[in-house]
Amino acid sequence: EKMMFLSDTTNHPALFVTHPDWSAVFDQDADAARETRHRILDMVAEERMRIASYHFPFPATGHIGKDGDGYRFVPAQWMP
Repeated sequence: EKMMFLSDTTNHPALFVTHPDWSAVFDQDADAARETRHRILDMVAEERMRIASYHFPFPATGHIGKDGDGYRFVPAQWMP
């Protein structure tokens, strides 16, 4: 199984996964950030690749699904 660690590509999923065209002050190049975000989110959604990220809610791993013009974070089922 493949896994992509998104790091700060999307920051918080409620913001930048749902709205990949948004940018934030910490994006050094907003156009490049949006392009990269779309490219990576398209890839992991198409491949249904497991993802993980710093700022995602527990369990901070799952996958990304397409949702209209944006995407959505689908958390992995947690089994302690």
